[in-house]
Amino acid sequence: MVRLEDLKRIAEVEFADIVKSSILIDHKMRIILKDNSFLDVYLSQRLAEKFGFHWECMDESRTFSTTPLFPICSLPFFLSQIKFSN
Repeated sequence: MVRLEDLKRIAEVEFADIVKSSILIDHKMRIILKDNSFLDVYLSQRLAEKFGFHWECMDESRTFSTTPLFPICSLPFFLSQIKFSN
């Protein structure tokens, strides 16, 4: 079973170029990105190995999105798709 602590390490180590920090809050992890937007990752409480996420940015030029539940193994893919523009 995947643990939030494992995902926290992946976010902070493998995506250090875009991740400022991450914190664990109950059954979710908040990943704070270097542009000060954040990504909340929720592990499903009912379906094993599934997660959902919510990405929010206060800057009006970026989008806000929420996803349905996905297999947990796809989280690194979602993080790798985040691109910052200057």
